[in-house]
Amino acid sequence: MKKRQETFTMNKNLYNRKNTPTNMKNLFYIAIGALLISCSPSSDKSELATKKLKLDSLKAVIATLEYEIEELDTTKAMDAIPKVFTQKLESQTFESFVEVYGVVESDQNVVVMPEIAGAIRSIKVHDGQTVKKGQTLAILDTDLIRKNMAEVRNSLDFAIDVFQKQKKLYEQNVGTEMQYLEAKNRKESLERSLNTLEAQLDKAIITSPIDGKIDEIYPKTGELAGPQTPFARIINTSELYINADVSEAFFNKIKVGDDVQVRFPYQGDTLNVKVNYKGNYINPNNRTFKIHCSLTKEKKALPPNLLAVLRLRNELVEKTLVIPNNVIQNDGKNDFVYVVKDEKAHKKVVKTAQTYQVKTVISSGLSVGDMLVTQGYRAISDDVKVEVVK
Repeated sequence: MKKRQETFTMNKNLYNRKNTPTNMKNLFYIAIGALLISCSPSSDKSELATKKLKLDSLKAVIATLEYEIEELDTTKAMDAIPKVFTQKLESQTFESFVEVYGVVESDQNVVVMPEIAGAIRSIKVHDGQTVKKGQTLAILDTDLIRKNMAEVRNSLDFAIDVFQKQKKLYEQNVGTEMQYLEAKNRKESLERSLNTLEAQLDKAIITSPIDGKIDEIYPKTGELAGPQTPFARIINTSELYINADVSEAFFNKIKVGDDVQVRFPYQGDTLNVKVNYKGNYINPNNRTFKIHCSLTKEKKALPPNLLAVLRLRNELVEKTLVIPNNVIQNDGKNDFVYVVKDEKAHKKVVKTAQTYQVKTVISSGLSVGDMLVTQGYRAISDDVKVEVVK
């Protein structure tokens, strides 16, 4: 009795160590043998009840083994027909794009500087004000200029009198020619000095060189201004363009008039514009050429130096076959895909061309009308029967 119990325990441990269909079947036969031994005539009747309990326990083990054998049996799964999804291939247009960074610029973005030095007596405008060309922005102190002008005028009046007298004497042949020429030169020199002072007086009024809006006024009233001191920045935002540098690799692919989608990442806005200028010079420092996209008459004015992202089309192929990148596999030698014909999968070696994002152009290997496998392609092989999911 003890020996039979050890045999049963050993078989149970064998099942726990190797849970495979073959071992479980062997365990099943061992359990039946143990059952037959336990029911031999040599057993005492007093042990009959115990043996019945063991029999019930063995039946439970057998049922469990049969269930697990069925679960581990892969023959049914191997016999199942794989299911796939397909897509009918048709000619279509393939486009690829490149993105470059640019900035908003304006040719009318000027810093106004006084033409003469002087203290600022009054400022006639303020930040953000719209001004016209020639409008007065500020007036410099002109007291010194006016004093100089008064002195020059007095000297000029005296010089004119002297000149007129010398002229009359010269015409009467009285006095020398030299005296006449000296009087004339003195008068003309003072006239030129007066004209210069009058021009300086005019330049003491700082005016706007363009139509636009005052972005910033730098000095304050009373501060000293001069030709090297910026007074204000004036910007005309009605005529803007985007300036961008593009790699020389795309020089022959981008043309004037091409459509461009512009995105402003820090504003969330997008605009559709056109290339209106293409540079003919490759910068040797960064191997790029310039393009401009005009923003004139767009929906709103944008601040100069605003960052922009330009989406430029660099490739256009019409009437070609385009498939998803993920369906293309490689066997170590060639790229291939699967197509379905007559309810079977067929391996097709393909040649790829341009790729952009998740699409690839196929130059050879496929034809219009082929049923391309788009899902389930990793579970099939060449010339196997498949079920197409509708």
